[in-house]
Amino acid sequence: MKKGGNRMKRFKATILTVTVLGAMGAAAHAASVGLNIYNNTKANGSDLTASHVNVNVIDTGAGYSFTFTNDSTITSSITKIYFDHSFASVLAGAGTLTESAGVDYRPATIVSDPPFASDIGWTGSFAYYRAVGTDDPTKIANGILNGALESLTVSFTKVGGTVLDDVLDLLAGTGGIVAHMINIDNEGRTTNIDLTTLGSLDPTGGEDDPVVAIPTPASAAAGLALIGLLAARRRRRH
Repeated sequence: MKKGGNRMKRFKATILTVTVLGAMGAAAHAASVGLNIYNNTKANGSDLTASHVNVNVIDTGAGYSFTFTNDSTITSSITKIYFDHSFASVLAGAGTLTESAGVDYRPATIVSDPPFASDIGWTGSFAYYRAVGTDDPTKIANGILNGALESLTVSFTKVGGTVLDDVLDLLAGTGGIVAHMINIDNEGRTTNIDLTTLGSLDPTGGEDDPVVAIPTPASAAAGLALIGLLAARRRRRH
């Protein structure tokens, strides 16, 4: 805690990656990263341990996609997402947004930095997206709500020669990605929370979100096909 007890840091997540063979034999790479709270703007007794934000990162071959989910067990909405300027070294052009039902995001007309950006070594914003009407507390439903299986995917073309490890290094290091969440406690009061991927390669563990490896759909299908082939061979031998 510092500066009046309303800001905190707990950078202790880990990243697991998976490499699997796709249908054509090309390697597909993906990772799931849990974000850590670094700023609690209005400390009012909300159960911050119930706030869980994850980003699934996939190397699609031609680019990288980032899918954000809200797995919190407290009523909440992710209303803003920031990418640090360091991502300019791996991401090309403007991001394309893919929203699940109930999510309505737009690129911000004015690209600004997240709150207390200097605390996490922010070098400026490469991209900034926000839910429509995010400054109106009555419209937080446009964000990524908890418990609703909602998601937002931001997809970019990759800079040539880069690989998933380059992206993961940026997630864990210089600035990373920040998600702004509005929490609502049992008494209807709001708590503004900012979470970051910074420090997500710290292997010390702790009370952060669980991290899982995720295959791409094509890779998963190829894996199932391989399992079926091996099972068929075993049946023919008996």
